[in-house]
Amino acid sequence: MQSSHYQCLKLAAVLGFNMQSRLTPEVVIEMYAHLGLSVSPSTLVNMTKALSLESWSEVVHAADRMRMQMAYDNQDIGNPAAQPTVEKSGGFLSITSATYLLVLHCHPDDLAYSQQLWEKSILNPSRPPGSPAPYRMSFKDIVDDQWNILSTLLKNAGYGEEKHTILDKYCILVHGDLGMLEKVASLQSSRAIEESAYTRLQWVVGIPGLFHTRMACAEAVWRTHIKPASGRTDNPLSIWHLAALLRPRETGKLSGKPTFRLLHDVITHLTRALLLVCWERVIPARFSSLEDFAKSRPTWDELIALSERIAQEFVAGDDLGEIRRRGDSHRDGIREDISLFLREGLLYDDLGHATTYGHIGRVEENLAHWIPIFAAVGKHKYATALAHFLTNLRHVYPPPMSRAIRLNWLCNPTGRADGFRAVDWLVELNNMMQKTWYGGEGSHRTLEHIRRQSVLTELYRSCVVQIEKNFHLTHRTVRHHPPDMTKTLEVVAGHILPATEKLRRFWHRTFWLTQHAYDKVVIRLYVPTGYCS
Repeated sequence: MQSSHYQCLKLAAVLGFNMQSRLTPEVVIEMYAHLGLSVSPSTLVNMTKALSLESWSEVVHAADRMRMQMAYDNQDIGNPAAQPTVEKSGGFLSITSATYLLVLHCHPDDLAYSQQLWEKSILNPSRPPGSPAPYRMSFKDIVDDQWNILSTLLKNAGYGEEKHTILDKYCILVHGDLGMLEKVASLQSSRAIEESAYTRLQWVVGIPGLFHTRMACAEAVWRTHIKPASGRTDNPLSIWHLAALLRPRETGKLSGKPTFRLLHDVITHLTRALLLVCWERVIPARFSSLEDFAKSRPTWDELIALSERIAQEFVAGDDLGEIRRRGDSHRDGIREDISLFLREGLLYDDLGHATTYGHIGRVEENLAHWIPIFAAVGKHKYATALAHFLTNLRHVYPPPMSRAIRLNWLCNPTGRADGFRAVDWLVELNNMMQKTWYGGEGSHRTLEHIRRQSVLTELYRSCVVQIEKNFHLTHRTVRHHPPDMTKTLEVVAGHILPATEKLRRFWHRTFWLTQHAYDKVVIRLYVPTGYCS
């Protein structure tokens, strides 16, 4: 059955590439090659090398048209050795992984402001004396290897020495987490006296990744409402007690170092449970339950009116600080703490929803509310970085450049209306694929193999999807349906309603009051026009 045709069959090549993308053992690929259903393993190796070179050529082509942006992150890949030797002791491979993306929905000249921004930068030694400086970040450590990383990324994209003069005019968007922004800013500060735009990195425009920012938001909520030991009382309406109702077997993780997924689920589900209680309070008295209210088929205007009432009565507003300065006889501590959690929980959900649907204006407005919260819980670096970036985005960068940043702050790998994702999320996804799927095993887990396979990550995924569609392979998704939380949320809501009436008169004796973030810190931002760091 083996085909003897001297030309490679397209179907056999696609099937062979699909088996390689699914980590099929080599002996199985060889068997299918003998049956004529796949190409040989050696041919697959040659295909991988050729496709890697072709993928790099696409990156270089995008860079030539000044339509390239990039994101990078550090990762450690496990490389254990069955028998450690002097030459190979095992351990971890510390590498820097990067993702190149196209700059979409704008013209390349929208980023042609490198020299203009450098003339206004406070790092410029020839800047006119006495020019005001914005709220900027300061760093103690200067990371030496960042220059090697950035220069290597540019070299891989085709920016050789003959193209360095292009960076005198054009900027490149570089996405990353807070650590990347710190290191790049430190490097720019230390190299400000260099002569060329390339060596002083004036072409780098750092953009904070929204995925890591959302992780910081979840940690800020945890530090405010769950982490403090003084909040772990027997009070049935404390945020700690309500979170324990949702995760009764993970209270140790909640009090220690919880994962982002755990915090995300607790914040989301607890916010929804509290909103159910709020809806029970605002529906008309003629309805005995929310089910009866839903069966009446209320109009959209009625739902909007009730939602606005919930926001005004049960969510903390600008007057919360004034309310907390009143005497105990004029306060309701239960409502104060729950309203504060509701505000931060709704801000967290709103950030996720705006990111998913690409509503970048809402993302900007949402992040402005997190700046004092970050400062209050001790995450000063995030507060400073966000304030610095939003100030530059609104008041420093030229309007065409700000528009280009907003349009490329998120990416949409699937093309769906709800398929927007943060760029640093895409980098983490590629890192996960390299660690678990395409990084090789045993003696094949080398830096050269990882580098060659990393370029083909998107192509591997595309091949898998096309094979499943063309051969109608259903039920092959890894996205499982989320669990039904209806009864769980009803239990939590049913616990809150009776406890509220029971403890309303004794809140000042038993209830722990959450520190209001805006009472703890006051941030004053001096926002000049036309200056950046």
